[in-house]
Amino acid sequence: MKPEEFSQSLRKAYDTADAVYQSATRADRPLEAQPHKKPWLAALMSFLIVGSGQLYNQQYVRAFLLFVFFYVGGAVVTAVFFLFHWLLANEAVVWSWAVVVARYGFMLRDSFILIWATIWVTGILHAYLTAKALRDGKLFIRYGLGRQLVFAICQLVPVASALVPSETVPDNGDPSLAAAATDAVREHAVKRLLWFPLKATSFLFGILLIAVGMALEIAWLVTVGGLLCALAFAFILI
Repeated sequence: MKPEEFSQSLRKAYDTADAVYQSATRADRPLEAQPHKKPWLAALMSFLIVGSGQLYNQQYVRAFLLFVFFYVGGAVVTAVFFLFHWLLANEAVVWSWAVVVARYGFMLRDSFILIWATIWVTGILHAYLTAKALRDGKLFIRYGLGRQLVFAICQLVPVASALVPSETVPDNGDPSLAAAATDAVREHAVKRLLWFPLKATSFLFGILLIAVGMALEIAWLVTVGGLLCALAFAFILI
């Protein structure tokens, strides 16, 4: 095959892939400001029920994840601490190793409270700022529930996830495959070189402080470690 024919074949293949990508990722709703959005209402809803502010902003998958993580995860953690409390109250009739686990586990109570409180506050701020941006036309929700669910599933595919668009967009943007690939490389570089190391370092250092605090039975050190883990969790989740 001649170089010109090969170049034309590549161009044709790219044009086909680009057309498919644009069709799959094209907004299915008008990209226009939503002046009816009330940031205070989004914040109040998130204050009362975690995730409801994101639901108000039509970020359905994010709202679901926040709700499940906060309430289902919180219920599981609460049940575990009730178990620890029961073990400590009945240490005379239970195995000694279980009492030791409960005693050290109970030291994590404040850390988990900090994690859940940070997620709650972060959810409130996120809902408020998103609603404000939607109201002012600085941000648009471009997909409905169905498309958001499909793209959330695609996020689980390692390679495809880099090209999966967010449910929000700051402007009409360029929906081309080349622009998406460029944005993916830029975002990947930022995440790899800045945010991921920062979040990972914060989380791991928090775990280290918790471990040292538990080993030395220093409650405030465990609390500080829990706060660092809480901040890392909030950035990952939001």
